[in-house]
Amino acid sequence: MINEEHDIVKEKLKVPATYMIPVFIGIGYADPNEKQLEQYNPDIEKQLHFGR
Repeated sequence: MINEEHDIVKEKLKVPATYMIPVFIGIGYADPNEKQLEQYNPDIEKQLHFGR
């Protein structure tokens, strides 16, 4: 799904195929009828590793 969004934005903005857009900054208001995606909440304790 992320790749689809990336490709759609590149096409709409006429970005060359060899370019990659690393960040999208949304400006404006969200569509109140838009589907809400479930948020991913990572377990930070499992992802932080000090000296290991």
